[in-house]
Amino acid sequence: MRTSMIVVISGLLALTACGGGAGKESPRAVADAVAGYMSKADMQGIVALMPSGETLKGSVDCSKSERDMVEQLEKAKHKYLERGAKELAEEMKGVTVSIKEFDLDGSQTKTVAAGEEFEGCVVTKEIALHKSKMTLALTKDGQTDDDGETWRFIQLDGKWYFAKM
Repeated sequence: MRTSMIVVISGLLALTACGGGAGKESPRAVADAVAGYMSKADMQGIVALMPSGETLKGSVDCSKSERDMVEQLEKAKHKYLERGAKELAEEMKGVTVSIKEFDLDGSQTKTVAAGEEFEGCVVTKEIALHKSKMTLALTKDGQTDDDGETWRFIQLDGKWYFAKM
């Protein structure tokens, strides 16, 4: 159960780090919400936990970069929503996802100050990046499997957003 489901989810979510814009007060609050949306196979909900392009643009300047991070992520988001919803619905049917352990050894938060480079762009407002090593509990038909995961979160304008698995 675990292998194919997590491979599909991880592959789809790794495509994007930009989306809807419903930030939360902490990485853990975002992670709990993502797990809830995964259990419902709700791609729109997951995307709503990612920063909007406008929010990201307010914190980075990609004008001197060959790579427009915001544009690339918005394109990926569209592609992700188009094909990901069906795949996630098939893989997650009857599965409940919860976070068993959060911020295990190896988790870290990094601050990127204004003026520093991030993903080929210049940061215009301080941002924080959080990498959380965690254990997910995947339950289907009364059987629970544990899965070690690493998820990433980004803080923009004081709110935390989902970045990727």
